Parts: sequence; structure tokens; C-alpha cells
Amino acid sequence: MDDPPLAPQFWWAVKNGNVGLLMLTTDQIPTTGNSAYSNLDCGGAMTPLFLACSLGYADIMHILCGYGFDIDQRFDGETILQAAAAGGHLTVGDKLLTAGAHVNVPAAGSSDRTTLHAAAAGGHLAVVDLLLLASAHLSLPAGSC
Repeated sequence: MDDPPLAPQFWWAVKNGNVGLLMLTTDQIPTTGNSAYSNLDCGGAMTPLFLACSLGYADIMHILCGYGFDIDQRFDGETILQAAAAGGHLTVGDKLLTAGAHVNVPAAGSSDRTTLHAAAAGGHLAVVDLLLLASAHLSLPAGSC
């Protein structure tokens, strides 16, 4: 499948947190049926929303969510919320939780690590507090000991 119009500019804007350029490129995104943009591959199947959240770009995340990008996407088994928590991105984590991201979903694959584990492992205490307020489970998943 061919990339949609302005795909390189769209990716550059997401990767660099450039809200102005993203706004110009999102004029080309339909409000429905946007999978050509939401599923663009930045190498290794990482999607635009996953990339923005893992880098802590809350404004970019907000724009992409406004176009209906899926907050439950995974990359290498990790959820978007787990990536934001691992990076210590408090504002992104808060916005994802507000948008309905699931706090207690374990990572798929070889790791059963939860979002709370990701934040704690990185020493991101403010994110840990946020996740606990969002009812993150304190117990370890089966098989993790």
C-alpha cells in the first residue's frame, strides 16, 4: 500500500513534536477511515501515536487522538500507556488515562510487566502516583517472580 499524501512531513512532525507542521499535514487526514495515517510505519511497525507518547509529546498525542487514533495500540507487546510511563511522561499518561487507556494491561510477549512496573522501574514516582490514583494493581502478574 502506498503512503498517504504528506506522509514524510506527517512523520517528521510527530517525531520532532512539531505541532505547527502536524496541523498542516492533518488537514489531509479524514476524520474517519484514517488508518493510512494511524498505521504509518516509522520502522519496526511503531505507529505515530505510539511514537508521540513514548517521546512525551502530549500536544501531538492530543491532536492524533482527536482524529481517532487507537490508544490501545501496542509496539513490541508494550501498550502506549506503558511506553509513556516507562519514559516518565506524566502529562501524556494522564491524558491517556483520561481518554480511556487501560492501566492494568500487562505487556504481551515475554514480559508480563504492567504500566505500574514500567513507571517504577524507571524511578518515575509522579507517574507511579498517577497510576495508583487510576487504580493500578499492586500485585505482580503470574509468572513474574
